[in-house]
Amino acid sequence: MEKNNMSKKIMFNDNHRLTEAVLNRTKTMTRRVEKIVSSTKSFDKIFEIEGGFDDKGNWVFTLYDSNMEIIGDIIPRYSIGEILSIAQSYKDIIKYSSELKNTILDNNGSPKKEYMAGYTNKMFVKPELMLHHIQIIDMKLERLQNISNEDCLREGIWTYDDSKLYYYINKKGFVSGFDSPKEAFSSLINDVSGKHTWESNPLVVVYTFKLID
Repeated sequence: MEKNNMSKKIMFNDNHRLTEAVLNRTKTMTRRVEKIVSSTKSFDKIFEIEGGFDDKGNWVFTLYDSNMEIIGDIIPRYSIGEILSIAQSYKDIIKYSSELKNTILDNNGSPKKEYMAGYTNKMFVKPELMLHHIQIIDMKLERLQNISNEDCLREGIWTYDDSKLYYYINKKGFVSGFDSPKEAFSSLINDVSGKHTWESNPLVVVYTFKLID
């Protein structure tokens, strides 16, 4: 695998230990809201969705109204087969690589100027320096609330071994006591993406992935 050729990274929420869940192979799916590319500011209710390649070889979801007129397109930010770097702060990754530690820190043990921004904020790290990667193996477009109970468990929802209750984790600890995976996921997505995200029921691109290192 040519890590130096990677130009994209993907971030998972650390307050909810989702990066950890990916690295533990318990999270294998992520839902992301993508913008609709349209020539009009208003359009009718989406009646049908079709997926296919455009003339540039990019996968596109095309949205149609009830008259089968094109409303607009959603172009996913990632592609099937694409390898993405899992973003982690430099402070985290130098614990596991002496080579990176020597690259990122100066002789006094402080981050060098070019790595200062990404030392504690993974938004600013370089994809080619990351230690772990995922590969997108499938994707689909659906409304957020159409998630299945099975997919909720692939998104970071947990269950107790000795009960039928479900939970997730946030920065304060366990958020538990949910009667179904979907009930737990609706609370998780509102925590991660903002209040009322679940209720607004946006179109999301569903990416299925595998951890490759």
